[in-house]
Amino acid sequence: MQIIPARADSSVNYIYQFGSGNTVCSVSELVGTHTGPLDLGNGRVIPPTGKKIHVLFCTVANFVDGRVNKEYLFWDQLLLLQQLGVVNVKSVPASSLKK
Repeated sequence: MQIIPARADSSVNYIYQFGSGNTVCSVSELVGTHTGPLDLGNGRVIPPTGKKIHVLFCTVANFVDGRVNKEYLFWDQLLLLQQLGVVNVKSVPASSLKK
Protein backbone atom coordinates (compact mmCIF):
# COMPACT_ATOMS: atom_id res chain seq x y z
CA MET A 1 0.00 0.00 0.00
CA GLN A 2 1.32 3.42 -0.83
CA ILE A 3 1.58 5.81 2.11
CA ILE A 4 0.68 8.95 0.21
CA PRO A 5 -2.64 8.78 -1.60
CA ALA A 6 -3.01 11.10 -4.56
CA ARG A 7 -3.82 14.52 -3.18
CA ALA A 8 -3.76 18.14 -4.19
CA ASP A 9 -3.09 19.92 -0.92
CA SER A 10 -0.72 17.65 1.00
CA SER A 11 2.28 18.63 3.05
CA VAL A 12 4.94 16.68 4.88
CA ASN A 13 6.16 18.24 8.09
CA TYR A 14 9.31 16.96 9.76
CA ILE A 15 8.95 16.54 13.51
CA TYR A 16 12.30 14.93 14.39
CA GLN A 17 15.32 14.20 12.26
CA PHE A 18 18.55 12.77 13.58
CA GLY A 19 21.38 10.58 12.46
CA SER A 20 24.46 8.63 13.44
CA GLY A 21 27.20 7.49 11.11
CA ASN A 22 25.58 6.46 7.81
CA THR A 23 22.03 6.24 9.20
CA VAL A 24 19.36 8.94 9.34
CA CYS A 25 15.95 8.73 11.01
CA SER A 26 13.04 11.09 10.30
CA VAL A 27 9.71 11.24 12.08
CA SER A 28 7.21 13.19 10.01
CA GLU A 29 3.51 13.87 9.52
CA LEU A 30 1.52 13.83 6.31
CA VAL A 31 -1.45 16.18 6.20
CA GLY A 32 -3.77 16.60 3.22
CA THR A 33 -6.95 15.64 1.41
CA HIS A 34 -7.55 12.32 -0.38
CA THR A 35 -8.35 13.55 -3.89
CA GLY A 36 -7.04 10.71 -6.05
CA PRO A 37 -6.98 6.90 -6.17
CA LEU A 38 -5.08 5.04 -3.43
CA ASP A 39 -3.44 1.83 -4.69
CA LEU A 40 -3.60 -0.87 -2.01
CA GLY A 41 -1.01 -2.94 -3.85
CA ASN A 42 -3.21 -6.04 -4.15
CA GLY A 43 -5.09 -5.02 -7.27
CA ARG A 44 -7.59 -2.99 -5.24
CA VAL A 45 -7.83 0.79 -5.36
CA ILE A 46 -9.68 3.16 -3.03
CA PRO A 47 -11.30 5.91 -5.11
CA PRO A 48 -10.98 9.53 -3.94
CA THR A 49 -12.98 10.24 -0.77
CA GLY A 50 -12.35 13.96 -0.35
CA LYS A 51 -11.57 13.28 3.33
CA LYS A 52 -8.79 14.95 5.31
CA ILE A 53 -5.89 12.78 6.40
CA HIS A 54 -3.23 13.18 9.11
CA VAL A 55 -0.73 10.34 9.44
CA LEU A 56 2.56 10.12 11.34
CA PHE A 57 5.34 8.10 9.76
CA CYS A 58 9.00 7.24 10.33
CA THR A 59 11.77 6.55 7.85
CA VAL A 60 15.17 5.09 8.65
CA ALA A 61 17.70 5.34 5.84
CA ASN A 62 21.18 3.90 5.50
CA PHE A 63 23.63 5.59 3.15
CA VAL A 64 26.57 4.11 1.23
CA ASP A 65 28.78 6.38 -0.87
CA GLY A 66 26.35 9.28 -0.38
CA ARG A 67 23.33 7.37 -1.71
CA VAL A 68 20.45 5.64 0.04
CA ASN A 69 21.33 1.95 0.30
CA LYS A 70 18.33 0.82 2.36
CA GLU A 71 15.27 2.61 3.64
CA TYR A 72 12.62 1.43 6.06
CA LEU A 73 9.24 3.13 6.30
CA PHE A 74 6.90 2.69 9.27
CA TRP A 75 3.38 4.13 9.39
CA ASP A 76 -0.09 3.39 10.68
CA GLN A 77 -1.96 1.91 7.71
CA LEU A 78 -5.05 1.20 9.79
CA LEU A 79 -5.28 4.84 10.90
CA LEU A 80 -5.18 6.03 7.29
CA LEU A 81 -7.91 3.56 6.26
CA GLN A 82 -10.04 4.70 9.23
CA GLN A 83 -9.60 8.36 8.25
CA LEU A 84 -10.70 7.53 4.70
CA GLY A 85 -13.81 5.81 6.06
CA VAL A 86 -12.85 2.46 4.52
CA VAL A 87 -12.38 0.61 7.82
CA ASN A 88 -14.48 0.90 10.96
CA VAL A 89 -12.63 -0.59 13.90
CA LYS A 90 -14.45 -0.91 17.19
CA SER A 91 -12.61 -1.32 20.48
CA VAL A 92 -12.23 -4.94 21.53
CA PRO A 93 -11.53 -5.63 25.21
CA ALA A 94 -8.28 -7.53 25.68
CA SER A 95 -10.16 -10.11 27.76
CA SER A 96 -12.13 -11.17 24.67
CA LEU A 97 -9.02 -12.04 22.65
CA LYS A 98 -8.19 -15.74 22.34
CA LYS A 99 -4.77 -16.90 23.44
